[in-house]
Amino acid sequence: MKNTTLVFTLLFTFLAKTLSAQEVINQTEQLKSLKIGKYIAFDVKHNKNGNYDYIDLKGEHELMEIHVEPNFSEHKYFLMKIYGTDSNFIPDNMAFPITYAKLFYEGNDKLKKQVGYVPREIRPGSTNRVCVVDGIVFDLSTDFKEDDPETYLPYRLYIHESYGEDFNEGDKKEGAKKKKKLSLKERMEQAMMKKMSNKNPEMKAIYNCIQKLQSVDAVNLVQNYLTEALAKQQAVEPKWKQNANNAKRLELVEERRELMFAAMKKYNEDLMDTPEWRRIQENNAYWEKQAKENDVTIKNETGRDIYLYESGSMNGSRINSGSSGRFSCKTTYYYAFDGNSGSRVGNAGPLAYSASSSCGGTVSIK
Repeated sequence: MKNTTLVFTLLFTFLAKTLSAQEVINQTEQLKSLKIGKYIAFDVKHNKNGNYDYIDLKGEHELMEIHVEPNFSEHKYFLMKIYGTDSNFIPDNMAFPITYAKLFYEGNDKLKKQVGYVPREIRPGSTNRVCVVDGIVFDLSTDFKEDDPETYLPYRLYIHESYGEDFNEGDKKEGAKKKKKLSLKERMEQAMMKKMSNKNPEMKAIYNCIQKLQSVDAVNLVQNYLTEALAKQQAVEPKWKQNANNAKRLELVEERRELMFAAMKKYNEDLMDTPEWRRIQENNAYWEKQAKENDVTIKNETGRDIYLYESGSMNGSRINSGSSGRFSCKTTYYYAFDGNSGSRVGNAGPLAYSASSSCGGTVSIK
């Protein structure tokens, strides 16, 4: 009997883990939860009580289109307008995407039509990443690193303007149980916002969205998703690459990328071997020489940061210790260690440079 119970326990545990793993879906599947249309942006703030506040931001945001990813992939990418600028979001992985990268497809239009589309390479620390979960676009910024869970915290999110429409009193009560105790100030702010929302339809939509975001614990939602999705990606990708067709797809993308870079390199080299290029270079050299003849380089060797002031001016230019700057050589300058030492009638401090004394040269302040 004990053995039978143990077998059922192990089987139940196995099935629970299997079902849990199956619940994690890739970003293309998550895209189905998004609606085309206007979106509201919210900044995410961590407050003293351990909760997260969602601060609505002004600006035009809109999900424009969702397209099939053009590299013979079953995945999709989407186009979103953020603060009036169109942004492409491309899946980060062909096997099992867990985020989107804010990138564009490489190459000119002629090459794209003839050869195909090549996604730019995702560069950690410089490529903006976003993650879609349950109808919310979470902006993870450029800090996102797959191996660092601390970077899974979104700093901003975007939700469709209708996101809070289905939020009712039952949701509010359930959400209130999950939330930690609010301070008096926070309760007063919420009461004020609720009062204003009853008079303004736009404010009511924002208020309902915030309440729903808090009730679903949006930050925890995306953090849990990224943790589980990354584990699934790492499990799926090696097997996916063993498939001959998938390996060919990856090779094709790399071949396209090499061709695009070669084409750009050749274009630049051909461009540099033209009369127009040489004429521009000659003109640049001429004007650079003219600028140097009318400038003076002032080096700060005092061991402290200084502020450089034109004679009689209240506006100073900071020169960090050990650094230098280029200034008009036709002007007299004074310096000070205090950034508020300028005067329209007097001088800031000691003389740094006398007008027309070292045009084209370098002066050191020690």
